[in-house]
Amino acid sequence: MQTESLQNTNLEITLIYVLEDLNLPPRKFPDNIKIGFLSKIEANASQMQQLFQNLISNSIKFKKKGNASSN
Repeated sequence: MQTESLQNTNLEITLIYVLEDLNLPPRKFPDNIKIGFLSKIEANASQMQQLFQNLISNSIKFKKKGNASSN
């Protein structure tokens, strides 16, 4: 792990930037999507941003396909 790239990272602000990049303002989320309190942590900010972007993008992609399971 490269400790020199770690910095105090506000995850709430990071998430807001990701939502803006994806054109998903938090107040326009469907009722079933909730964003709770996120802490400040020592992390690589760009990696955390990439993590949030991947998680949200994948959840949107799979939600659009529906909830039917394939056999």
